[in-house]
Amino acid sequence: MNSSDARLFELALKKQRIQFTSDQLRERLARSASIVPPICDGVDQLRLGWRWLKARPAIPVAIGVALVVSRPRGVWRWTRRAFGAWQTWRRARGMLESALNFTATRSAPR
Repeated sequence: MNSSDARLFELALKKQRIQFTSDQLRERLARSASIVPPICDGVDQLRLGWRWLKARPAIPVAIGVALVVSRPRGVWRWTRRAFGAWQTWRRARGMLESALNFTATRSAPR
């Protein structure tokens, strides 16, 4: 076997290893991406529900009025809880965004 044949053999082996690694990475990506379609389906359902509610504003208003008339204390309590949860979410989101921005600015090359 001369040197050019040895070089071609090495290149063929290298190509085969790269293809094998590529196949493994492709399979891993396919397994990791299998969670994406159910999440997208859920988001689509939420968007459809939101559009349905926007097209029929009388329905949530009627439900709200019925709840206030039937159990005003319970509605008030759940309204306070929802407002508190919303404020907590806003604070947490703001803290998370500032932490991510801080991390991004620190890791950026100068």
